[in-house]
Amino acid sequence: MDTNRIAFFISSLAASQLSYQLIKNLNNFYEIDRSGQVDFAVFYEQEARPCIEPNFLITNATDAWNYSGQLISTTLSTSHKAIKFPKAKHTFYVYDLEWIEMQNKQYEILSEIYQTPKCILVRSTDHSDIIKKVWNRPAQSVGDFDIKKILEKLGA
Repeated sequence: MDTNRIAFFISSLAASQLSYQLIKNLNNFYEIDRSGQVDFAVFYEQEARPCIEPNFLITNATDAWNYSGQLISTTLSTSHKAIKFPKAKHTFYVYDLEWIEMQNKQYEILSEIYQTPKCILVRSTDHSDIIKKVWNRPAQSVGDFDIKKILEKLGA
């Protein structure tokens, strides 16, 4: 049996809308799909108690450096780091348009973050339209961590 390896890269597992949606949806996916065809993990930058109990591997971002599966970053910070990981197949899941609110925007870094990943996923068609207009990149809407849609877009 060939297993797809997919990991999400988040800032923290602490209580936030992003971490709650991700953990809840991964847990639900494991409850429904027990085939073992997909092996999920979550890498985090900042250690914190998870907002809800995860039923999958969670580990510190330092372990992501040598990760060789599909890596889905979820913030500007995690995406900027993931670009430098030599073995990962990087996808950027734009959960929030963080750069809109940023002070002292550095265009070169933002451009690298949006231009480097092989695929950009977003949670709404509005985000998709904005990314297409500003960064000239197609972005596919998958809702709030809809795991089945994410797997479909990644071809997993």
